[in-house]
Amino acid sequence: MTRASLALLVAFTTACGETERDQGCPSLGAAGASALGAATCVTGATPDSTFSNTFNADTSAAGSVGANYGQPACADQYVVEVDLTQEFQGKDVFIAGLWSAAIPNQLPCDEQATMTAFAFDGKCWRRFDQVHSTDTAEGSVCATTQSHTNKSQADLGGIKVTSADHFQRIRLAINATQADVKVAVTVFGHVL
Repeated sequence: MTRASLALLVAFTTACGETERDQGCPSLGAAGASALGAATCVTGATPDSTFSNTFNADTSAAGSVGANYGQPACADQYVVEVDLTQEFQGKDVFIAGLWSAAIPNQLPCDEQATMTAFAFDGKCWRRFDQVHSTDTAEGSVCATTQSHTNKSQADLGGIKVTSADHFQRIRLAINATQADVKVAVTVFGHVL
């Protein structure tokens, strides 16, 4: 193969077969659709709900999906997309996802939720944070503790997307369980 034909092959492959990785975008992490926060939740899933301004959705509400969420590309996760180019543009936004508010806050305190947030900057999707929330007993009441993969988001109770981040969209994949059984989720977002 000549140098010219190799250059043509490279140019054709780049123009016609680019992946995010080829474009210099970072890896999205977990690849299998069964993993919580899998890359396929962005690359292959369809949002269950889409919002472009203040929102508060609970899948336990009448007419909603309850705990019957999930799709082949994002197993056992409720997928939400937030458009940051409209009402939220130029503003700092807080977003959180947990188990449904319909679940009583009482012993044995066995609820858990994982919310993975991906951010789109106009070119690439990036894994912004994964928040793991766990209810634990503190005496006779339940207290929620959280851990974040993005340490700048710690102690917020969710995620904070600032206008300085210059993101256009946020995609969330949320799973909640009680005693290891999938339950309805709640997700909300508002301007700070």
